[in-house]
Amino acid sequence: MRLRTDAQTVDSALELVAEVKRMTSERHSGSPGSFRRLSRDLLRRAYPDGDREHLDSQARVVAGEVKHALRSDGLAGRTDAHAADRRLPGRFAFIAGALGVLLGAAAGWLMAAPASGVAPVAAAAVTGLSSLGIYWALLRRKQLTGVTEGVIQLSPDTLRMLGTGEHTPGHGVLHYLEAKRESDELVVLVHGLGLDATDFRAYLAETQYNAVALTLYGFNPDDKDDEEYSPISLESHAQLFARAIRHLQAQHPGKRISLVGFSVGADIILMLSKLAGDVLRDLQIHRVLLLDPNINRDTMVISKRIADVDVDQPLQQFKDLLTSATSIEELRYLCSYVFKAANKDMDQVRRHAQDIRKVWEDQDGVEQFVEYLTQLTKICSGIFVLLSLGEKDLLMELRDKAFDFGLSPNNFGWSRSGHFELLDPSFLRQQIDYLLQ
Repeated sequence: MRLRTDAQTVDSALELVAEVKRMTSERHSGSPGSFRRLSRDLLRRAYPDGDREHLDSQARVVAGEVKHALRSDGLAGRTDAHAADRRLPGRFAFIAGALGVLLGAAAGWLMAAPASGVAPVAAAAVTGLSSLGIYWALLRRKQLTGVTEGVIQLSPDTLRMLGTGEHTPGHGVLHYLEAKRESDELVVLVHGLGLDATDFRAYLAETQYNAVALTLYGFNPDDKDDEEYSPISLESHAQLFARAIRHLQAQHPGKRISLVGFSVGADIILMLSKLAGDVLRDLQIHRVLLLDPNINRDTMVISKRIADVDVDQPLQQFKDLLTSATSIEELRYLCSYVFKAANKDMDQVRRHAQDIRKVWEDQDGVEQFVEYLTQLTKICSGIFVLLSLGEKDLLMELRDKAFDFGLSPNNFGWSRSGHFELLDPSFLRQQIDYLLQ
């Protein structure tokens, strides 16, 4: 069979698919399955004589792009996330109605024999009340399992108190994503260099704990062109992070606080006692999980490259970073990283990388890292360090040195996952569940 070459019909169909896909990406709504059906129907209409398997294949490609757009977009856009949480999908209303009808029919059948005149009224009442109850329960469940946005307002006084001798911004906020759960645990997660809280969004959607993913100061995509978010030092980041922990503690009194850091985010947690010990002096952290932190100058694979980036023309450094991939899987993660980091204020990202490099550039062993761990034990009751696939050789060295400092070798572990694979939501869930058990 030959395809009909009606260019206007084809263009109209494909334009409609592209427009709906764009709208969905912006509004964070829709499902890949519904778009696959829509794409398939439009393509079949445009090519009535076409090969159906081929058209279905093309429809799957479009749906896959929609799914990718939805995952990459996350909640970073300035949308009304709380309003979105209040909108319950139509399928929930259908489920509630269907179950209500079944319950109503059952009530009518049971009452039909003794009081046939009352049965229809009773069935209608049971149907309506059951539907409302089920719909409310589904709505409540969705609200509890949703991920919401929030901000921590930073006063000028707080920012001036940092005392780092740098230009201090006059105002600002710290952005975060939160999964509200009925749990005694509060897990605070912090991202890596050039990333943000959306890296943990998939984990937040499925965690059993009350969890908050924090975006460091100036690393929210919306802050990129705001002159008030000028680059700040590593010490300032640590101070603001410590104050954010205190703020979250005040919001959730009585909950045990645990910290999870990825990559450079793990570095900030590692150095909290040194850089912000005064802020956290009377606060006891329950558990700490450090995912692939920097340990010495050899582990700064990404930080060293970003520290030398030309903020006006960063293309070459990003290309060099991509060519450092040793596998297709690593290349895929690096492409995702570059995509996100390139959308941030490069002055802020470079300053962060330069400060991290200063910490580790003269260290070729693990002694300084273990010293930081020892200081961190003063403000938390348990620490676990998890290294990625490429850092296995450091594991034994860390365990030997930790023994000299009175730390247990059990504080260290190694994963067969690559660096960015440590952000996989299922992997994160397993590690954090183990940490808090």
